[in-house]
Amino acid sequence: MGFLKAFKKQDGKPAAAAVKSVATPAHSAKLGGRAPHLSGIVLRRLVTEKAAAGAPRSQYVFEVAPDANKITIKRALQQRYGVAPEKVRIVNLRGRGMRFGRTQGKTKAWKKAIATFPANAKIDAEKTTA
Repeated sequence: MGFLKAFKKQDGKPAAAAVKSVATPAHSAKLGGRAPHLSGIVLRRLVTEKAAAGAPRSQYVFEVAPDANKITIKRALQQRYGVAPEKVRIVNLRGRGMRFGRTQGKTKAWKKAIATFPANAKIDAEKTTA
């Protein structure tokens, strides 16, 4: 029973327990002073006519990872732009059907986020890719 040797006392001191292999989740608040790795959450900023209509109201539209939620999107935007959004809304977009001759296919489903920033905050267009 080599596993139990880790729990035996040696030289009068209790031995260190087996090394924990539990990984801390990226969204955990206790990361030992490190910023969470959020670079893969916000993929790109969407610059369309419809997205530009929200710019006077400090609303910006982003393509985000399919498994992202509002909390991680908010943290990733704060880390990238230095300004915390007031509100984040999420839209799941399904893939559309397409054809090439007789071959039918489907485009990839994706997720977009509409982030509302404070009125005085402006998002730098140079930082659209990180």
